Amino acid sequence: TKRAISEFFHFLVGVHNTEPTDKNFQQFLRSSSLQHRYINDLRVNRYNTNITNENLTQSFLQIHGLQDKSQLHMILKKRGAKASRFQKLHDEHMQFGPNASITRIVEDILDGYDFIAVTERMDESLVALQMLLNLTTKDILYTHSRGSGTFSNGPPGTPCIFIPHSFLTPGIKSYFQSDEWKKIIRGDLMLHRAAQASLDRTISALGEKEFKQN
Repeated sequence: TKRAISEFFHFLVGVHNTEPTDKNFQQFLRSSSLQHRYINDLRVNRYNTNITNENLTQSFLQIHGLQDKSQLHMILKKRGAKASRFQKLHDEHMQFGPNASITRIVEDILDGYDFIAVTERMDESLVALQMLLNLTTKDILYTHSRGSGTFSNGPPGTPCIFIPHSFLTPGIKSYFQSDEWKKIIRGDLMLHRAAQASLDRTISALGEKEFKQN
């Protein structure tokens, strides 16, 4: 959620001068680019390797009782929450195939990586990595990236843009509590919680006293 807020104000409002209205914000939040973003980027397996896009589309039509692709396109062109939910079902189907389990994908990610850092706990993550790899503090020093209230590189012709401070209206706050939003990010939430738990176990295994000394 925090990442989505940051992206909207950085790129749409700051770079492209989009008005930060509830309508524009929700349209961005419902975009397919946010659907299971992190598990899609980090997945270690392709769950539809042997399935062509045409076969994926045909299986989607069959599952949802649609006659042909023209009927599918008509639904996807519509606006509103119902069309948005259908779009996300379609995107998930094309990403992972008809039988992929979000739980399985998250489990495969955890099994496929030796270490996953947690952004909100970056200091703890880096100290844990330092201890695991027997590094020194200078090996893991880092600086914060640009944030709101600072300047960033912009599009061609505008080499420098101001990144505006983000804010949430009551309408957007309510949307973030909705079932629709929770469904959009459910896979990423599952991965985030698992990564948090894994970091806690790693710190415990390293020894909390020694960890705090580092």
